[in-house]
Amino acid sequence: LLINQNRYIPIYKNTKQTLLWNKDLGVSLMNQSHALLKIENFMHVILSKMYDWKSFKTEHQQILELASFVYDGNYEYSPLVQTYFDLMPQNIYLDDYAVFDKEQAFKSFQNQLREEHKNFISKLHVKNQRNRQVLFKYFEGLLGQHRKLLLVRVDLSYQYERSATISQFDKDIKKLINRIQNKDTIFRDQVGYAYRLEQGGKSKGFHCHLLVIYNGSIRCRDSYLGQSIGELWHKQITKGDGLFFNCNQ
Repeated sequence: LLINQNRYIPIYKNTKQTLLWNKDLGVSLMNQSHALLKIENFMHVILSKMYDWKSFKTEHQQILELASFVYDGNYEYSPLVQTYFDLMPQNIYLDDYAVFDKEQAFKSFQNQLREEHKNFISKLHVKNQRNRQVLFKYFEGLLGQHRKLLLVRVDLSYQYERSATISQFDKDIKKLINRIQNKDTIFRDQVGYAYRLEQGGKSKGFHCHLLVIYNGSIRCRDSYLGQSIGELWHKQITKGDGLFFNCNQ
């Protein structure tokens, strides 16, 4: 949804997290992850050749309050989300109003957006392939240095009703990575790590797939290590807001 530091996730700032429910919008106004997905899904719909262009103005306005709440002009979003924001009253150029009122203008707008989205996905695919190759080389290097490796994977997320903003998510991940790099307590004897930041739907939101690699000649009990990492995330880093799944159980 939004590109930042090679991560395909929405990004924005916000104030203190408070839960506000809007019955008309059907989402928690402070669940930014869910809000941006709702905007992106709508923009996916209008790309269809079967979409009735006359509905665009009304349907665009239906989520305008939600979009205004999560929009931050300091950031660059993916084409679908950015295009929606560009058509909001505070951002739209005078010439662009035609997409709401004229079929030919909408069709031209639709074709251009479809091409931008296609190029965006293509570049993202290339970037993912490059990251995969780098990761394989990283593992080959570790295998060349150690006789035995112990792999511990933990999936880290947040409770839906306490979902973090992207700025808070970023802070929490940085705290975690700092602990890993310092080989602090539970991370003693780690020889490497990898992680992937993602955005899911209502049940997931912003989350992290973490892999910590230990010297297998020194460490064992992978399930215990995974549980300890998860508890560190839940109790210390997120102060009770986090969830985790220990993949080594």
